[in-house]
Amino acid sequence: MLRVAWSLGCAYEYSHHHRMATELGVAADQIAAATTNNLDAFTPGLAALLAAADELVRQHKLSDSGWQALHQHRTDEEALELCMFVGHYVMIAMIINTAGVQPEPRFAVTDRRA
Repeated sequence: MLRVAWSLGCAYEYSHHHRMATELGVAADQIAAATTNNLDAFTPGLAALLAAADELVRQHKLSDSGWQALHQHRTDEEALELCMFVGHYVMIAMIINTAGVQPEPRFAVTDRRA
């Protein structure tokens, strides 16, 4: 969801997911890599998830080739769940961005690339 928040420029969502990722032990370089268009830093399975999220945000659907790439690493059920999950966070980001909600100071991220 960090990727979706970054893609949509949603500072509030990004800051909260950045903090959660950090607290869960995701390395800073992996968090930073999730906010670039270069997927080389990730395993093929994670790169497929991020590429699918990008396609869903950009085109509002997953192409046949995108589905096949994702399906190499995920079941049909998991792939459909990703579509629902991305769609949910797109909706939340849209509401937050429209309302102008800003991150609380304790969640502010200074290296955000959104």
